[in-house]
Amino acid sequence: MHQPDPTSREVLANFLVLGLLLFGSIPAWIYILRRLSQRLPLLAFEPRQVVPWRWPQVVLGFLLCALLPLAVILLSMGQGALREMDAGASQQVLAINTVASAAAAAAVLLLILLTSRATAVDLGVARSSGLAGSRMSDVRTGFVAFVAIAPVVYGVKWLVAPFSDQSHPLEVMLRQNPSTGLLIWVSIAAILVAPIVEEFLFRIVLQGWLERCFMPRVAATPTAEAAPDSTDLYAVSVSPAGFDPANPYSSPEYFGSAQVVAQPVEAGNADSSLSSPAPFTWSLQTAMPIAISSLIFAAMHIGHGLDPIPLFLLALVLGYLYQRTHQLLPSVIVHMSLNAVSVGLLWLSVGH
Repeated sequence: MHQPDPTSREVLANFLVLGLLLFGSIPAWIYILRRLSQRLPLLAFEPRQVVPWRWPQVVLGFLLCALLPLAVILLSMGQGALREMDAGASQQVLAINTVASAAAAAAVLLLILLTSRATAVDLGVARSSGLAGSRMSDVRTGFVAFVAIAPVVYGVKWLVAPFSDQSHPLEVMLRQNPSTGLLIWVSIAAILVAPIVEEFLFRIVLQGWLERCFMPRVAATPTAEAAPDSTDLYAVSVSPAGFDPANPYSSPEYFGSAQVVAQPVEAGNADSSLSSPAPFTWSLQTAMPIAISSLIFAAMHIGHGLDPIPLFLLALVLGYLYQRTHQLLPSVIVHMSLNAVSVGLLWLSVGH
């Protein structure tokens, strides 16, 4: 009996997966289009204060995550081993890079905690209010977003693929040296480590700081009860006109009359007097953090063929998820799910 060649098997698997994703995305897109037709936001908004870190922590964090894994690999294996890698060396390099990337992200987290006194709310792992629901709602939001965006991302990726002969480094590594051990490390790197590290860096650290930069500043004022020589500082949050706290789906105008509410914060943390991000509207202040972080996310994948094009579209969705929920989990779920599908297709295409 004739067996399909690997190329035919790969094409068949791609079309099958795309068909399943398209079918599964129909309910999600019906919901999305209905909300858009009603001029309503897709997700409830989770209000919170802007993040306390500044550009030095952001720059240093990205440098750490870019240079530390490379330095560890060079010190442990040397340049000669990198030029001529067999299956064993490939697996070792990938294992070292995966562990070093996770360690670098942990170092960035520690840096932020020590230098800016960030809280769990700032880091997207806790809520300042219960408006956006529970952890299960975050998981559900992530999976629904994955089902909705996956056909678009893979469709664009497969449309632009014929125009480039470059591939993702993990794909090249696995095709050159297919082995079970290497697949395990590819899966760990792509499905577990990369989504957490990248979403932490690009959404929490970078986009969180960009929101801080683009949100209007409101001067903090002490309460009438404060003594004239008091050193207490007050964080100011802004509730834009039209935003009803009882209705987290309300979508107010960003500018307009605002209620300024002074809330005490720790002395020495004067930068907390920035306003909290307003619920999503298509304004410069809300769109620019998403657009800039998405462009940088795509640019960091230059050298992976034309992958930056679909990855930019993906990053816009991940940025919107973060802007609305200010939680890490939904974007991580989307990222993990997409990478899991990609690794599964890759494993099928190499014939294992």
